[in-house]
Amino acid sequence: MEMWSGGQPTKVVVDDRLPFLKKFDAMAMRDITVLLGAGQSANGAWWLPILEKAAAKFWGNYERLNHGGNAFEAYQQLTGYPQTRYDLKDKSETDILDIIKTADDSQHVMVGRAMEPVINRMDPMAMMDRHDRHGLKKDQMYTFLGHTHWNKRYFV
Repeated sequence: MEMWSGGQPTKVVVDDRLPFLKKFDAMAMRDITVLLGAGQSANGAWWLPILEKAAAKFWGNYERLNHGGNAFEAYQQLTGYPQTRYDLKDKSETDILDIIKTADDSQHVMVGRAMEPVINRMDPMAMMDRHDRHGLKKDQMYTFLGHTHWNKRYFV
């Protein structure tokens, strides 16, 4: 596969063998074997752990991926496309829709994040509602894949 850094493509070759770890399961009182990193998808596909293995090879090892990563950097690494970031907290709804429509008309990949205010994660009440007023899960990345229509309030 091809990954990008500094505007230059780099070929990364990986096989389909994935790293597993043995760890002690206190509930079962025995050692279990678990996949290191991402697991297979709900429908049984293995592309994400193989892609993660390629990224680990590209960056040197899995340890360098251990902090969750950054979706914006990941898209750039996978596509080589430049990125533009917008802070939307002070923008009007019309301004935001104009930014999204312009990017979509240019066929740019769009990634967004529903930011979560700083909360006490030990407080069960604060952790109960993890969705913003639009129903988006807080602190979650979203990819926009285009729209079917635009109106004053919503895009889909």
